Amino acid sequence: MVEQTFSQQQEALIRNELENILLSERFVNANRISNLLRYVVEETLAGRRDRIKAFSIAQEVFGRDANFDQQRDPIVRVEASRLRKCLTKYYESAESDSNVRIDIPKGGYAPVFTENKARGALVQRWTPKSFAIAGLISLTLLLILWSVWSAMHSPNSKVTRTSSAFLAVLPLTYNVDDVRAGRLADSFVDSTITLLAKLPNLSVMAHASMMEFEREQVGIRLLKDEFGVTHILRGSIETLQDKLRVRFQLIDAKASETLWSDSLDGSLSDVWGLQDELAIKLLDALSIQLETVDKRQMLSRYTESTEALTLYRQGLFMIVPPNETKRVQAGRQLFERVREIDPTFAGGYSGAAWSYALPILFHNTDTPDEYLVQAMTLAEESIRIDPGFGSGFAVLGFSQALKGDKVEALENAQLAASLQPGDAFVQFLKAVTLTLSGVPAEAFAPLEEAIRLNPIEKRTPYLNAYGISQFANLDYQAALDMFAKNQERSGPQGPHMEIFRAAAYAHLGNHVMASEIIKNLNETAPEYPYSSWLESWLGQGEHLQTTLNKLSANGLNVSEGYLMK
Repeated sequence: MVEQTFSQQQEALIRNELENILLSERFVNANRISNLLRYVVEETLAGRRDRIKAFSIAQEVFGRDANFDQQRDPIVRVEASRLRKCLTKYYESAESDSNVRIDIPKGGYAPVFTENKARGALVQRWTPKSFAIAGLISLTLLLILWSVWSAMHSPNSKVTRTSSAFLAVLPLTYNVDDVRAGRLADSFVDSTITLLAKLPNLSVMAHASMMEFEREQVGIRLLKDEFGVTHILRGSIETLQDKLRVRFQLIDAKASETLWSDSLDGSLSDVWGLQDELAIKLLDALSIQLETVDKRQMLSRYTESTEALTLYRQGLFMIVPPNETKRVQAGRQLFERVREIDPTFAGGYSGAAWSYALPILFHNTDTPDEYLVQAMTLAEESIRIDPGFGSGFAVLGFSQALKGDKVEALENAQLAASLQPGDAFVQFLKAVTLTLSGVPAEAFAPLEEAIRLNPIEKRTPYLNAYGISQFANLDYQAALDMFAKNQERSGPQGPHMEIFRAAAYAHLGNHVMASEIIKNLNETAPEYPYSSWLESWLGQGEHLQTTLNKLSANGLNVSEGYLMK
């Protein structure tokens, strides 16, 4: 059997229609049929149409083992039937206005791609010639739309992110005897924050800061006065047999008055439905208007597994401080577990990519080239699985910056932030990529946003990254101020930051402080690769050489090849 091949234009058209379908109301919360559709389309585009059989689907989509028997286990037939019905309803509804149609004919599981010249008209199978003509026309339109979108989201655009509402979702209270409610409380808040943080016109304080809020018993007044929170969502959760009840109260922090309160009831098996209801009511209460596309974006989830999402967050937390090899390895293990739990969650792949990229920056690997290949491969897989998950693009951009591909790195960093504007980690990675790519002044804004979104959690490296960006921008006093703020809040510290403090003092002519720090580093961390570490951030040039000469003059043992002749 000769497999049909597709041009890049044809693949782009088909994948665009695939994503439209998966974001539609019938598919966005239907994980099984969505995974099935994505699998059969991707296999066909990859030239493996002949492998699309019940057995391979059962194993690769539904996790069945080698003993799968389709006569005893009808999961593939059942889900394929559901998929055909949902596709039919999708194309009969007002949701679809595409010229491309994807169907799964009865008698098999492989898809066919057809041209729909007019909705409701006769559908004709595309021949390669007609496919190519339609592809060129549609691709041209897509490129025009992409150009408009890029212009709107470019750094020089006048279209900016509005932040009229900055929401803090407080940890839910629950009866200590209600074990199920206790397990659900944290994951419900985390997934709610993740859901709302995708929207470009609403800021939501990061989940890590909310957990720190609970541990440190930070007052609500502090959230308003010091961190600029405008609205607070708080509530309680309880389980009643197989039912779930969540009570919420939305508070205007400035006026100290309740704007909205409600009690939502649902099934324990439909936590997502309850969360969607909460999100929509919350947006109504905040008077945030959404277009249809925004509602689809909001209701589309990165994963339906609360366990996978929780472990992903824990993995990011585990890796800090990133100069400790054991922590990075432990984080990588968590991301591998995430991929086992939900192979369709892009976070497991982007997190693992991050765990391979970091040791390259910190010079904690003897095989940096191999690690870079791993990082970029995993990041690209994250993007393939979910092009709407900004972290995948963020880690890819970071890896490209390490490789020296600055143009591609900056493009992916910008795209990541446009996909997840409310994610502090994505904003942080964008900033780091900008600094590594030689434009540290442009890193200030995303770092300020990352700090604003996640201001309470102490272990974030945001202040250190801000100080390094200031240093790279030749503002040494501002760098020292940022490093001091990080120390005051007991943030990440180590020889990698102490060397920047020493260098900043040296540039400012304070040789007493510079020499004191360097003396301590020579005693406690003499083998640290200071020269290579500084080169990663400053690049090869006069700034690096001047910095290393000043450090050498104050007692640092600098590799001879780095010293200015």
